[in-house]
Amino acid sequence: MNRRTISIALAVVCLAVLLGAAGQFAINRETSYMQECVSEGFAIDGYYRDDKTSLETLAFHEEDNHRWQLVDKDGSCLDGQFKRTDDPNILVLTREYGEKSVRSTWRIFRAAAIRVGSTYLEIPR
Repeated sequence: MNRRTISIALAVVCLAVLLGAAGQFAINRETSYMQECVSEGFAIDGYYRDDKTSLETLAFHEEDNHRWQLVDKDGSCLDGQFKRTDDPNILVLTREYGEKSVRSTWRIFRAAAIRVGSTYLEIPR
């Protein structure tokens, strides 16, 4: 084997090791993020849209006195406040005038955590 062949082989091995290390770092970072979100709660601020029809939207604003709003496909609105329970990924929603009910449950996926994490909500109707 000449020096050129050995140099190319060594460069390929080094590149493979670097790519493997970078991939492992990314996997560890993602796993750490998901573990943190599961224990401390996923960030839910923002708007969520029904994937199938794109007609229903649900919005959360933690900084605005923990407000939520649901606009259904007919355009009618429900809104109120929410609070986290002992499990930070379960939210209790109350309507504007304080009524709580358990008529329907939505499963919301935060864009950043769509791969694994989910938040369960009970929407008062």
